[in-house]
Amino acid sequence: MQQNAIERLGATRIQVVFHDREASFRLSGDATLEHIASTLGEISKNCVERPVAVYVTLKRHDC
Repeated sequence: MQQNAIERLGATRIQVVFHDREASFRLSGDATLEHIASTLGEISKNCVERPVAVYVTLKRHDC
């Protein structure tokens, strides 16, 4: 499986993990839950297989 470099703390992103690969999508730091849900909806339209895991990392305001 591909491993990505560690991103700085506070980055807002969605990481989708499949059996043999992963995809990571950076979002703006002020992304709302509505925007995250919309992005996940777009990702699911384009996925052929089901992901093993989906991680959402929200920006920390103190970083």
